[in-house]
Amino acid sequence: KDSLVNQLSDYFAPYNGQNQSEQVAAVIVPHAGYVYSGSVAAAAFARINPESRFEHIFLIGPSHHVYMDGASANDRFLYYRTPLGKVPVDVNLCRKLMTDCSYITCNPAAHTEEHCLEVQLPFIQYWFKNTAPIVPIIIGTQSLPVIEKIAKALAPYFNEKNLFVISSDF
Repeated sequence: KDSLVNQLSDYFAPYNGQNQSEQVAAVIVPHAGYVYSGSVAAAAFARINPESRFEHIFLIGPSHHVYMDGASANDRFLYYRTPLGKVPVDVNLCRKLMTDCSYITCNPAAHTEEHCLEVQLPFIQYWFKNTAPIVPIIIGTQSLPVIEKIAKALAPYFNEKNLFVISSDF
């Protein structure tokens, strides 16, 4: 835990005192190893006021191991655990998304070996004073019509009450 906190502190240090926005809807952050992407991820999160209170944080990233004709919302766990503690999962919202959109299911295999969402969690835990429940979603398709249907299901949540964290291979 101490090592991770020190590492995150170093990544966020250049942004202490930086102006933050009250109205950030989404960030796109890399998910490579911290030595390669930690400073870039910190730069993105540092633009958000750490006092922000979100109802949910939607964590969305690509599947590196499992192809799906859609997306997987992980409703199998009540929380994710990192060295910094537990991050709650809004299981009910994951299930609602699955009910609302046939292209959103829960495919446990999509989450088992995946890393793109998990690497964002310590940044969220370190930066925000209040960690909102997460909605972990792995995208397993590149089909534009399917992605548009998934986006339509997520659109009602894309507002000032929620934060979307897009984990990218950029």
